[in-house]
Amino acid sequence: MTDFRACFLGDSYVLGVGDEAALGWPGRVTAAALARGCRLTAYNLGIRGQAGFEILARAPTEVGPRLAGADARALVIAFGTNDLRLSRPLAESLASLEGLLALAASLDATAFVVSPVRRLGAADDDLARLSNGMAEVAARMGAAWLDVRESGVDWTLWWKEAGEGDGAHPGAASYSAYARAFDAWPDWRSWLQDAKATPIPKAEEIP
Repeated sequence: MTDFRACFLGDSYVLGVGDEAALGWPGRVTAAALARGCRLTAYNLGIRGQAGFEILARAPTEVGPRLAGADARALVIAFGTNDLRLSRPLAESLASLEGLLALAASLDATAFVVSPVRRLGAADDDLARLSNGMAEVAARMGAAWLDVRESGVDWTLWWKEAGEGDGAHPGAASYSAYARAFDAWPDWRSWLQDAKATPIPKAEEIP
């Protein structure tokens, strides 16, 4: 296989708002894969401020053409912070994820779902309900699930950087930590390994 493509679909955290290097975590994950010789074409489809229902509405026209014709396809889905911020119904958010996973299946794309980020100084009951619900949907529909809240990211630093910026988005150091957590994910590693014949080095190599 020579043509591996991945769409990173989500909100401003996917887009990498606040990152001084303008890479975000998807850009770092992609750069690391390319540096290791992996044949990966990646598309950042993050839009600031969007909740799940808005992401679902645009996904078919944005994802389909970008993955068409690839030897292997991946759809990475990461949203939820704006669903919580806007107090969207839990059922709506989970239905949005179901729709996105159905789209991935229709495109023969391997689906990866990432939880919303951890929040500090706020009640996490609603975040826990959303994350648990997303995990259940992912399991039921055969998608890989990463709870980034428990992945080793320094959330104190994340929100410190955010406080030094616009109050919501961190800087390069935190996006780099997120990228390392994602890149160490065994499910992602397994999919990406097929793009390269030699073993993939450790995620700690991401700058």
